[in-house]
Amino acid sequence: MTLPSFASLKNTGHPLRDVRQFLRAAGRLDTLRHSAQVNAAGRQLARRLGFPDLAAVDLACTAHDLAAPVPLRGMVAAAEALGVPLTEADRAIPPVIHGLVGAEVLRQRLGVTDEAVLNAVRYHTTGRAGASQLEQLVFIADKIALDPTSRDTGFHADLLRAKATASLRELCLIYLEWVVEVAPGLGWTVHPNARAARDELRATA
Repeated sequence: MTLPSFASLKNTGHPLRDVRQFLRAAGRLDTLRHSAQVNAAGRQLARRLGFPDLAAVDLACTAHDLAAPVPLRGMVAAAEALGVPLTEADRAIPPVIHGLVGAEVLRQRLGVTDEAVLNAVRYHTTGRAGASQLEQLVFIADKIALDPTSRDTGFHADLLRAKATASLRELCLIYLEWVVEVAPGLGWTVHPNARAARDELRATA
């Protein structure tokens, strides 16, 4: 099955450049700007925390919203066309599916085989228990780079205050505690992955 949203995605053997060119060609300059902000936040954290592979950080941060050109109403169909298994929770919260779709497009269309990068893209919205350091980094860099005026972001100021000194675990827990404890009162549905991630981080305090 063809995926019209990815018609302009070309594989030149340079996935970082290919992602940027695709988002530009798709007219998603907003996503390109956000991805650059996530990459800047991710690199800052990676340098402070001594990450050994900045190239993986760059690719995962830049590609995390690769599926942004897919309309929300078409996200389930895109996942199914790519053979991505969806849980009932995924289907109930369609916005989380874009990470799953983006990771699979990165693998199938751009030939990325680094599972750490793929999982960082796959779970950047919800997080998950057992997340790698790269997954946690991309997850929280995405939240640091959010425009706090665009949605309910009661966690954002806390992240900005903590980002220069806190561990990845501490940063992720700031956001996940807000998601699990506060966001439902704002009408959010909590994905089981987010709850499991929060519970695991609490248990390792």
